[in-house]
Amino acid sequence: MHQLSLTSFLSEWYWYKWWRYCQFFLGSSNSITPLHFDCLLTNNIFFQIVGRKQFTILLPENAKYCYRKGWRWFLVNPENPDFNKYPEYKNARPIKFIVNPGEILYMPPGTLHHVRSLDMSISFNIDWHTRKSSLNALAASVKGMPIQNSYYNFLLAMGLVFKIPSQVIFKFYKSYLNYVS
Repeated sequence: MHQLSLTSFLSEWYWYKWWRYCQFFLGSSNSITPLHFDCLLTNNIFFQIVGRKQFTILLPENAKYCYRKGWRWFLVNPENPDFNKYPEYKNARPIKFIVNPGEILYMPPGTLHHVRSLDMSISFNIDWHTRKSSLNALAASVKGMPIQNSYYNFLLAMGLVFKIPSQVIFKFYKSYLNYVS
């Protein structure tokens, strides 16, 4: 039997103080995060600790049906889509499910997700790049990615592609944790 650990997912570059790349979420019942994708186009591993969350996810190729607003947000409410206002959403293929306490969800880069807390909820996630995803994210810089996002992706690519130690890169990256919130 193969046992998975964080090192099964995270590049060795992230192993040094991996928790620095986490985001912590604490929310009340019925709080909602509207449809979006993660701003750096990272991989996302999501850990539900307390309470339940309902996710509606769509693969990146469905974004064209969701009426983008800005870089990473979308106008459609997948829980109650207004097909008169957003008729193209009929072509989207949303997947809806509940993440329970103790469960983990992985979302590849660019996965659209809408999240509703069904209970008081505690969760966290780790956003990370692979060498390939960091280069793909840099390429997105010419497709409307905000310059600040491109800056953080550049830093991560410098570590993952050119092997600059995470201890050096993190000095310039740590402000991202305030930027994303």
